Amino acid sequence: MTKFPYQAAIRRGWNKAVAPSSSITDPISRHRAQFLNLMLVSFMFVAPFILVIQILISPTVNLATDTSPKAVTMGLAIVFIVYIINHTPYYRIANYIAISVGLVAVVVSAMASSPPHIEILYLVALPLAGILLLSATENSIVCLLTIVCLVVFIKLMSDISNDIFKDMITFTIIVEAMILFASYQRNKLEVDRQRQVIENEKVRILSRFINDISHELRTPLSIIGTGVYLLDKSSDPEARHQRVDLIQNQIEYITVLVEDMLTMTRLDSRLVPVSNALAIGDLVRETTTRLTEKATAKGLTVELNVQPELPPIQGDMKECQLAFTHLLKNAILYTPQGGIKVRAFMRQTSIVIEIEDTGIGISESDRSRIFERFYRVEQARTTRGTGLGLAVTKKIIEDHHGSIEVESVLGQGSLFRVILKP
Repeated sequence: MTKFPYQAAIRRGWNKAVAPSSSITDPISRHRAQFLNLMLVSFMFVAPFILVIQILISPTVNLATDTSPKAVTMGLAIVFIVYIINHTPYYRIANYIAISVGLVAVVVSAMASSPPHIEILYLVALPLAGILLLSATENSIVCLLTIVCLVVFIKLMSDISNDIFKDMITFTIIVEAMILFASYQRNKLEVDRQRQVIENEKVRILSRFINDISHELRTPLSIIGTGVYLLDKSSDPEARHQRVDLIQNQIEYITVLVEDMLTMTRLDSRLVPVSNALAIGDLVRETTTRLTEKATAKGLTVELNVQPELPPIQGDMKECQLAFTHLLKNAILYTPQGGIKVRAFMRQTSIVIEIEDTGIGISESDRSRIFERFYRVEQARTTRGTGLGLAVTKKIIEDHHGSIEVESVLGQGSLFRVILKP
C-alpha cells in the first residue's frame, strides 16, 4: 500500500505544533501544555473549515452582518493569543484563560438563547476539560463556578418548575463531584506514573553506568595488574621506578574517569538544573584566565574578546564553568602549536561563545560522533583522555536550553560555538 507522500512531513509539522515549550521541565505541566496546544491547534483548523461548510450550504449567509464569521474570527484571535502564552514562562496562565474563555462563551451564548437548554449541557460538561488542564484544587473552583452559573441560568428561565430546578441542581452537583473525583484520581495517577518513570530511568542510568565504567576500567586495571606482576619480578631499581610511574599514571587516569562518570551520572539523573542569574561574560573571562597559564606553558597564545555588559543567563555556575573548562582544555590539549581564541558576544537575541584553536582538527566523519560518550577520534587517541568531556559539555549546555556547534578542518583547527538564551 502506497503511503501518502507528505504523510511524514504532516506528522512532523503536527507534532511540532502541539509540542510544549522547551522551557517547561515539569512532566505533568508539559503534558497539560501539550493537551492545551492540541485543543488550540485543532480549533484553528476546524473552526474555519466549519465556517466554509456553513457558507457553502447556506448561500444566504452575509459575511458583513452574520455573527458566525465574526465569532470565528474573534475565537481564532483568542486561540492564537492563548497559544502564544502557552509557549512562554507564564504557560500556566494559558490554562486559566482557556477555561475562562470557555465559561464566558457559554454564559454569553446562554444569555442570547431562550431558553438556554443546550448551553446548560455545555456548562455542566465544561469542567471535563479541567481534568486535563488543571489540578484537582483548581478544577474544584471551576466546578463551583459552574454550579453558581447554572443556578443563575435556571432562575432566569421562567419555564422551569421548582421540582425540576432541584433535580437539575442535584444532578449537576453529582456530575461535578464525579468530575472532581476523576480529576483527583488522574492527578494522582499522573504523579505515580512520573515517579515510576523516574525510578525506571534511574535503573537504566545505573545499568549504563556499570556497563560503561566496567568497559573503560578493563584496560587500566589490566596494565596495573601486569605492572604489579613485573614489579615483583624485577630487581632493577630503574625498571621498578618505571613500573611504579606507570601504575601511578593508570591510577590517576582511573580517578579522572570515575569523576567524569559520576558527573555524567549526576547530570543524567537530575530533573532540573539549579537556576540562578549568571554573568556569563565574567564566567568566560575567569575560566579563560585560569587556563591561560597552562596554554602559555605549552607555547600557545590565548586571545580573549568578551563583549562588555552581556546579559545574564539563568543557570548553574559550577556546571557552566565545567562545560567551558572542558572546551578550553580540549583546545589546549589538541593544539600542538599556534593559539586559541575565545570570543563571547551577542548575536540577535542569543549569547554566543566561540572557542577556536589551530589544533589537529576533526574529520567530517568524526564530527557527528564527538559528543558521544567515550568516543575519541583517531587523531586524539595518542593523547590521554576519558572521552567524556564533550559529552558532559553537551549535556550541560542542552540542560541550560542552549546548543553547541562545531566547525573543523582536519589539520587546521576547530571552532566550538555555544549558543545560549539570556
